[in-house]
Amino acid sequence: KRVGGRKKVTETTEGGILLFDEFFRANEQIFKILMQILLNRRFNSDYQLGDKWAIIACSNRPLDDDEVERGYEATGAVVGTRFSKQYNFIPNFDDWKKWAVKYGYFDDATITFLMQEKDPATGEYTNWHTVRPGEYKGGKSAWPVPRTWSQLMVALHNIMEDEGYSSILEIPSDTIMEQAAGAIGVSMAEKYVEFLSAYNSKFSPGEVLNNPKYTIPKGEMKC
Repeated sequence: KRVGGRKKVTETTEGGILLFDEFFRANEQIFKILMQILLNRRFNSDYQLGDKWAIIACSNRPLDDDEVERGYEATGAVVGTRFSKQYNFIPNFDDWKKWAVKYGYFDDATITFLMQEKDPATGEYTNWHTVRPGEYKGGKSAWPVPRTWSQLMVALHNIMEDEGYSSILEIPSDTIMEQAAGAIGVSMAEKYVEFLSAYNSKFSPGEVLNNPKYTIPKGEMKC
């Protein structure tokens, strides 16, 4: 419609949240539209975003994703000044662990494994959260992150219920490997399965040192 020879702009009066997911993956044409909305709160010359609307943009961390890093380096400074706050949603491990044990089916053995290794630069547990962007080029699509670990625990919990196991340690190693490889990647899955086998072992170093007659249980150790 035109009012007094000018095109009328429709302004939204209701409120809400406008969410842009995978923000830094947008191609050039889409990104121009997003920037127009961010800078002017307007889409083309037809619609004006009212004051009751909030805008949220979501993205992977640039250090975890090559594509996101390129988009962030090209536009991050400009975009950053248009938002009031930025949040990093990698949780504190101790806080996350409370949820994981209570609601996420995580057992003591798995929690112990997640806490085995730390990145000295970031302080993050690398068995719990490690993404290497360069591996995308080799076709890798699974990494250990809180989300994929949670997916794995749900899958293993379902197997326990279906098969009548009382513990993850009772699940055959090849079954765990099959589930874990698709969730957290083959290399981390191999480390996890090896750790569970050792965790579940009846082998006792203390008895070996203190009891000259101690015999290693058959099948517990292999070269």
